[in-house]
Amino acid sequence: MDVTDEELETVFEACKNWGRWGDEDQLGTLNFITPETRATAARTVRAGDSRSICRPLLKGPGVGNHPRVDHHMSMFPGAPGSYDYVGISCHGRYLTHLDALAHGSWQGRTYNGFPLNPQPAEVLGYGNSAPGGLSHDGAVHCSITTFRNGIFTRGVLLDVAAAVGVDWLDSTYAVTADDLDKAEELAGVRVGRGDALFVRTGLLHPDRNYDYENEYSTRAGLVASAAQWMYGREISVYGGDVIEMAPYRSPSFPTPFHQIALCAIGLALLDWPDVEALKAACAEHHRSEFLLTVAPLPVAGSTGSAVNPIATF
Repeated sequence: MDVTDEELETVFEACKNWGRWGDEDQLGTLNFITPETRATAARTVRAGDSRSICRPLLKGPGVGNHPRVDHHMSMFPGAPGSYDYVGISCHGRYLTHLDALAHGSWQGRTYNGFPLNPQPAEVLGYGNSAPGGLSHDGAVHCSITTFRNGIFTRGVLLDVAAAVGVDWLDSTYAVTADDLDKAEELAGVRVGRGDALFVRTGLLHPDRNYDYENEYSTRAGLVASAAQWMYGREISVYGGDVIEMAPYRSPSFPTPFHQIALCAIGLALLDWPDVEALKAACAEHHRSEFLLTVAPLPVAGSTGSAVNPIATF
């Protein structure tokens, strides 16, 4: 059954953090990460084992003509070393990246009510206007530069697939708040304020053979109660292999979880981390909590950045 615009708008309004930290706030839920939060997160490190949970950066053309990483190395005659150019398309399902809050909008507004359309240019600059009145100059408010100090907090993995007794969830499965409660019970850790939550559905389990070309819009998804659960727990970061709501065919909310998380909640989204590698590391250390560290490239005006998140146990 499809979700209606009215139902999604109700959830959007129920999860709104606009004005919570002032009318000019652009950090959103990263405000929950205080000096005390960081100090507590540091104490989760016991073995000193750090693991990258970044998916491989693949060079060359991507599936469905989606660009991956453009890399060129040059060597100049007589120079003592080499030079590199790297170009990355930051969004999409092919690489691990951090979404800025400006990446999500609803009814012409981004997080905290900042206007999206540059008429007048309050959020996006005028230069090099793109179709639809947007601009290639980038976002003035809520861009990735607002996250330039990085994220240092406790991470928690909730394995929903394991909680329901399977290696991976069926592509039609809808993850609910009850599923998150069950996965939390399995993990033996309560998710709370300032945490970075990672949810695993098993989408990229090596035996599943995920079809990037045909399954993108039919994979397991979240439902509204899951988004409200995250809002209620006051988490600071969400990442996982389930990044949209199911079903999601609402005209006003083409990407409802992104819109509700980024625009209403102000929740930093860490898209497409390697949760299979994270699951393996958690199993090795016999726990589901760890220290998460991640920082974006502070490209002025950008709505995202490729990142290499690190989980330390």
